[in-house]
Amino acid sequence: MRLTRGFFAVLTLAVTMLLAGGTGASADVDDFTFDELTVDYTLSRDDDGTSRLEVVERFVARFPDA
Repeated sequence: MRLTRGFFAVLTLAVTMLLAGGTGASADVDDFTFDELTVDYTLSRDDDGTSRLEVVERFVARFPDA
């Protein structure tokens, strides 16, 4: 039951991050936007019962031409 609850908590967080989206800042050095965000969550359990969460995030940023 705990694993299921934890899995749905992680899944909810992932969906929230993907739906929230991001917009770039409009400043000289921060003038960029994010075109894509991909997040993979892998929840597993070790032999001793310890839960492990592996998170892989991939951000694709778009920078304006100079």
